Amino acid sequence: MSIVQSWIQTSDLFYRVSSSQVNLNIQDLVGSNLYNAKYRKRIIIDPGVIIGSNNVSSAALIIPSTATGGEIIIDNYGSIQGAGGPAGSNGGDAILAQALCRINNRSGGIIYAGGGEYRDWE
Repeated sequence: MSIVQSWIQTSDLFYRVSSSQVNLNIQDLVGSNLYNAKYRKRIIIDPGVIIGSNNVSSAALIIPSTATGGEIIIDNYGSIQGAGGPAGSNGGDAILAQALCRINNRSGGIIYAGGGEYRDWE
C-alpha cells in the first residue's frame, strides 16, 4: 500500500461548529461535492453551541439522504434543540437523519426534541 493510499483510506474530513446555528444542514456545511465523497465526515459541535430550530416543521440538525459515500459522524458536545410547539401542539424534531450516520453525544452534549405546552383538558 502506498503512502497516498494509506492517507486516503484513513483520513477524515473534520468540520467544527463553533457558533450557534439554526436548521444546520450537514450537506451545506460540508459542501455538496465532499458530502458525496468517499471520505469519513466528522462534525464536531463545540461545548456551549446550540443547534436549534425556529419552526416545528424543520429539524434543528438535518442530515440529507444525498450522501452517497463515506461515513458521517457527529460528535455533539453542545446542544441540539428542536423547536417548541404552540399550546396543545407538538414540538419539532431535534434531528432529521435521512442518511446513515453515527451521533456521539459526548460529555455535556444534550439532544432535546421540541416540546409542546402542557394543557390540562379537564
